[in-house]
Amino acid sequence: MDRRQILGWTLAATATAGGAGNAWGIAINAPPIKFGIEDALVVSGFANHIQRAIGRDLGVPVDFQPGPGLDLLERARAGTLEIALTQVTEREVAMEKSGMIHTRRLVTTSSYLLV
Repeated sequence: MDRRQILGWTLAATATAGGAGNAWGIAINAPPIKFGIEDALVVSGFANHIQRAIGRDLGVPVDFQPGPGLDLLERARAGTLEIALTQVTEREVAMEKSGMIHTRRLVTTSSYLLV
């Protein structure tokens, strides 16, 4: 079983187990996940919450690699990132249709007030 399969099963198990601790109760001794995340999510502090949650729930270290969304998607396509959290919906949909995206999940939605 490769690391992506382990991560996928662990994410699924964590979701069903309520996210309390490592879902399997075991330590996963693996290199950090290469996680591309948009600069804005780092600046806002949201990235810190994600990093803590992954460490707590999965026991897997995260190597955040911030950058612009389009760049992150290209790096994911090239295989240099395992996960990319972006706000580039149109490009994500195109990559999903071409079979490049394994799993796509909506994390959050926002409303904006322009004054």
